[in-house]
Amino acid sequence: MWDAMNVEVSVHSDKFVHSNIKIYYLRAFGLTLLTPPEAPANSPQDLVFGLDIDPEDVDNVLGHNKPKVKFTSPDGSKVMYESCVIVTTKDPSVPHKLKCPSPKWDVQGS
Repeated sequence: MWDAMNVEVSVHSDKFVHSNIKIYYLRAFGLTLLTPPEAPANSPQDLVFGLDIDPEDVDNVLGHNKPKVKFTSPDGSKVMYESCVIVTTKDPSVPHKLKCPSPKWDVQGS
């Protein structure tokens, strides 16, 4: 993780608020699908992804996460979002995982 930056906002001319909001930049992390890449269209099934998070970023990722997964049809006409959770242990040898239900996908007309 890189050093935090303070963000101040101006709502009128050069008068900035002093709220001391910190922004952190994280390194990109890797995803690997650990479950079969298929699920019934009308019955959500848990999909599990392996997460490769830089050890220096773990605390911020786990402390401020609200992950979502975006599902898009092959032609781009349908998009659905599902909330998911990060599953972790205190054992650093056990990789972090992202668990997400597959969406209820409307297959009418396909």
